Amino acid sequence: MKSFPMQIEIASRVPICTLDAALDFEDKLNSKEFADETKIYLQQIKGANASVDEVMRKIFTDNVLFEFNFDGRKQKRALNKLKLVNEVLFDVFVMEGRPGFERALRRVVNLSHNRYRQNKLSLNKRSEQQQPKQVQFLNNVWMQWKNKKKIKITCICFILYGVG
Repeated sequence: MKSFPMQIEIASRVPICTLDAALDFEDKLNSKEFADETKIYLQQIKGANASVDEVMRKIFTDNVLFEFNFDGRKQKRALNKLKLVNEVLFDVFVMEGRPGFERALRRVVNLSHNRYRQNKLSLNKRSEQQQPKQVQFLNNVWMQWKNKKKIKITCICFILYGVG
């Protein structure tokens, strides 16, 4: 039987946004009642035909998944060691079998890492675009100067010192 206060607590904890929140959620899963309610909640998220990727994106943010890989190599944490993934989520996708589920998880991690890197790159580009126009102009002038294109010294003096 559903425990609505516990379902509300679970819903308020996902998506998991920090590593500390993930570890806290793992501690809560030591309670059988919380684990069962989490399984019910994930089955509701999954619905009739959602993929592992769709459910994982509702559980974890890309920032958190970037801290993990499937088996904990390259100074990352092991996603397959989390009870939330290895026990609870696997029970939701038990029809896929263990090999299919693990293959889907590896794909989820790769896609998540790619999204994280793309977001990081786009943030860097946005911050560069938000520089004041004068700074951008000076950077362009400097780059042209470095590329040995002809630029009049008076132009640079005027820009820098307001003297012509």
